[in-house]
Amino acid sequence: MREQAANDRPVTLLISLSEIAPKLDVFTLAEIASATGLSLAACSRIRAGAKVPHPRHWEALTKLAES
Repeated sequence: MREQAANDRPVTLLISLSEIAPKLDVFTLAEIASATGLSLAACSRIRAGAKVPHPRHWEALTKLAES
């Protein structure tokens, strides 16, 4: 099953990197971890752009970024 963005547009890697990731800078690692269930270390790498989140986390990250 494909993940869907909050606006029902399918989330792709390009959307994840270009639209979602830049918006995560305003959130604490704890907020990102709470939304995704990932460790603080993994969230730190995602927020820094050093790690691409698995597609199963894109919906949670999209909702967080759009909140």
